[in-house]
Amino acid sequence: MNGNVLKGGDLLVDLSLPKVMGIINVTEDSFYEKSRFTDEILVLKKVEEMVNAGADMIDIGAMSSRPGAKLSNPNQESKTIAGYMKTIRRNFPSLFVSIDTVYGVVANSALYEGANMINDISAGNIDGSIWDIVSSFQAPYVLMHMRGLPENMQNNTLYDDIMSEMLVFFKDKIRKLKERGIYQQPL
Repeated sequence: MNGNVLKGGDLLVDLSLPKVMGIINVTEDSFYEKSRFTDEILVLKKVEEMVNAGADMIDIGAMSSRPGAKLSNPNQESKTIAGYMKTIRRNFPSLFVSIDTVYGVVANSALYEGANMINDISAGNIDGSIWDIVSSFQAPYVLMHMRGLPENMQNNTLYDDIMSEMLVFFKDKIRKLKERGIYQQPL
């Protein structure tokens, strides 16, 4: 597999070829209307549809990150994600599942219920405990960039040199992740 394997829990994903990720939002306030599913049966049908259409993995989120959205309640988000994660894992035991969250408590409950990866739009800036959780589970972690919060991120979009600023941002975050033992080279 040429050293391009992503390990999440007991599952391995060969990254030597591009992969398709299906997106499911279990909130009524999501950015993209057609990704919204808040009924367990509909979520399972959508996961099955995505897998049958060729999705290699699924990303599930319970907090809207659309421009202007308020942050969710982490405890409620945690209960929501854990419930859907149990259902998905029971019905799709070998499906690689990513959880879209900014909160450590959500990451913890999702990984405990069998999630394979955490996708954090805040890069640990909203809840720094998320890195401790990811580290303790040795879970793959998707690091993203966002200025501010979803409710105000559209107000801070000017950059002097976007490429240089992104490079500095990601170098700094990757250094900090390595210090916590989170960053790993592919297997």
